[in-house]
Amino acid sequence: MPRPRYYIPQSYSQHILRILGERGVDLGVLGILPILKANGHASDADAVDFDEYKPFFSAIEALVDDPCLGLQIGAEVPLTAHRFLGYAIASSATLGDALNVAIKYLPILYNVLDLEFLRGSTEVSIRIHSVAELGDASNLLIDMTLSAITSLVHSFRTEHSAKLVNLTRPEPEYSQIYRDNLQCKVCFGAKHNEIFFDENILHQPSGTGDEASFQLALEQCELELELVQAQQSVGLEVTTLLKKHPEQKTSLEEIARKLKISPRTLRRRLHEENTNFQLLRKKAGTELACEYLSSTNWSVSSIAQRLGYENASSFGKAFKSWTGQTPRQYRDANPNLKN
Repeated sequence: MPRPRYYIPQSYSQHILRILGERGVDLGVLGILPILKANGHASDADAVDFDEYKPFFSAIEALVDDPCLGLQIGAEVPLTAHRFLGYAIASSATLGDALNVAIKYLPILYNVLDLEFLRGSTEVSIRIHSVAELGDASNLLIDMTLSAITSLVHSFRTEHSAKLVNLTRPEPEYSQIYRDNLQCKVCFGAKHNEIFFDENILHQPSGTGDEASFQLALEQCELELELVQAQQSVGLEVTTLLKKHPEQKTSLEEIARKLKISPRTLRRRLHEENTNFQLLRKKAGTELACEYLSSTNWSVSSIAQRLGYENASSFGKAFKSWTGQTPRQYRDANPNLKN
């Protein structure tokens, strides 16, 4: 069966339920969700359509009523939940190797988020990009990811914690909980969701490093990634790249170069998928604009700049042509900000 366009492993729901059950949460009311009914009939490798996961995430957030639930879940999901990728991470020689492997092979698990590893001379950062329309699940998924990254760093027995975490969402009343959980400075209303570390932690050795196990796990990860890429549409790959740096207005030729194909081949493959580059650029811009308007308190001018428009007026005209609403009308009709 081909993978859905946006997917998450079905097994993640079981790990989340186990964690909540250990906290004494009454999970009986969740049994009506389709994703839970199907769990007994699917293998851990099954990829579930992200749209089927959204009601699950909404239900557990409402049931637990803990604004930092994602931070706790991300810290407690074991590496084994990530299958061969988890084994590759655990057997890596250094923390840098583990982070590189985790980011490269993340698509074998899920593709609703994309992680970008940025390296400087004295610090490194991991930037989290939304690929799918996350909706109300945005905070939970980003928090889970941040917490999983910090837990991975701590598993390498380093005394260093993150230096800084940036979050695009507005600062909530309970913001100190984030600083306590992530053990670092946390800034809200930022341009990106990202986490920063000192560069020297990349050289931190693993206490469980094993070259033979690492190579075996890596070979399996590579096979699974090739299978995912064979099933994934080129249109989705283009959309993912466009969403990473929307302000740059990346050209078709630049995208083709990143995909290691010719512009002519890219146009042909998009045509075979009944789409084209301009339609994908419009779709990516629309989805990002809707996400920013509903999940941040950025001004319309800031969003326009983030999307590469000269001013708020030109962005507003484009947005209305896409959605039939002005940015303000859309924001007022989609009050998803959570404080």
